[in-house]
Amino acid sequence: MYNHVRRCLVISVNLRRQFLTQSIPPASAPYQNDYYANACRPRNDAACKRFYCQPVEKSEEEAPQEEEKSEDEKPGKSGNRHIDSLTKMYEEYQSNPETKKRLQILELEVDVLRHNAGKVPEVLRPKDWVALERLPTKSQRMKHLRFLWRNERITANLKAAKEQKRAQWMATKEAAEPVEDTGEMKYGLQYNSLFVRIYPTTMAHGYNCKLMQAIMFEPKIVIDCGYEENMNYREVHNCAKQLQMSFAANRAHVSPLHLHFCCLKKGGLLEEFSYVNIPSFLDVDFPATVTSQSYLDLFPRDQLVYLTPHCRAEMTEYDPDLVYIIGAIVDKVQPQPLSLAKAKKEGIRMLKLPVDKYLEWGSGSGKSFTINQMMKIMLDLRHTGDWNLALQNVPSRKLKAAREYSFQRKLSRSAARLALNARDGTEESKRIAVPTDPQRTQTQTNTRRTYSDSNSESGIRDFRFSSRKKNVS
Repeated sequence: MYNHVRRCLVISVNLRRQFLTQSIPPASAPYQNDYYANACRPRNDAACKRFYCQPVEKSEEEAPQEEEKSEDEKPGKSGNRHIDSLTKMYEEYQSNPETKKRLQILELEVDVLRHNAGKVPEVLRPKDWVALERLPTKSQRMKHLRFLWRNERITANLKAAKEQKRAQWMATKEAAEPVEDTGEMKYGLQYNSLFVRIYPTTMAHGYNCKLMQAIMFEPKIVIDCGYEENMNYREVHNCAKQLQMSFAANRAHVSPLHLHFCCLKKGGLLEEFSYVNIPSFLDVDFPATVTSQSYLDLFPRDQLVYLTPHCRAEMTEYDPDLVYIIGAIVDKVQPQPLSLAKAKKEGIRMLKLPVDKYLEWGSGSGKSFTINQMMKIMLDLRHTGDWNLALQNVPSRKLKAAREYSFQRKLSRSAARLALNARDGTEESKRIAVPTDPQRTQTQTNTRRTYSDSNSESGIRDFRFSSRKKNVS
């Protein structure tokens, strides 16, 4: 037990590529993640210490070559070489006369909205202009501008709240009584602690080490990122967010899988948004396989199974020898069976989840899931083998019970609203359906006015007397 804990600590603390690659020549490392794989294998203490601590002596020819490398070419800095495709596209738009004229029209449209006190952000970046240029209708552009304005206001409010909280904390700290310094060690908040603090970087190293073990020994799962051309700007943004959530779910699971991001377009929107959400997405030591190659080039065709809700064959159990494919597509505007068409075109076996067999599906609910929901279902199914437990990741809003509950709530609210309207209508009809005697109507009007002016018992007596008096007259 002691040796196991010590080995885990050594791996988690020293899990850096610059240490791991020193003792492995390039010829013996055909795969980029084999450095971590060698670190995670059981070794004796002498081998581990020699592997991490002993540097490799470099020849005089290799030393000047490494000094000439720029910061972007160093290991782990591949994200800095990432080119903003939208900024580059914006520069191309400015150089083209037709697109430049289109951008000038958009600038006038934005200025008019800002002059009319519309919800327009104060600053529009080049990628925002490119996104506006891609939207065909004015209503879509106004909706996107409101979305950007809302995000800008949220960011400004969070920053102001943070500054206010810091100012309050500084005022409270200054108003506090000074503590006498006795020279003894203090324990408590903002002081020393008896326990070792576990930083987020240390936890991330532990999670990444577990993913490296999954790369060596666990089954593989593929996320097909080849649907970027079939999505608009907002859908690509949502897809990148779901990819981030899928990677986080796989990393935090008890038994993660070897995750492959295949068919990723280089320099595309999906790659850029994924890089923004996961800064180490394009690094060479990222604990997953990110490639622009197709899954047909990486795995045999007979081992591939495409998961799509549009096919007829249902999945019965999880087979670790197969490679399951999840389509990374968000089609909220125009849902189409693109995954079915792609699987048929490539001659890949297709399966769907048996949701009708284990769940009571609500009427009108779509049977398509998000990427992170599919990832959680496959992880739990592989870990437990129980469909009932795995399908608990299905949102409850899609089930029959939740649909019936929401329908009953709508009915009760509608009934209460109708009853309130009927009561108000009855009172209004009683107030209108008064005998049409002009003298009596004038008497009731004077009586109501006199009663509203009376606020005491004497006023009530005056009201009664005045009403009888006017009736007699």
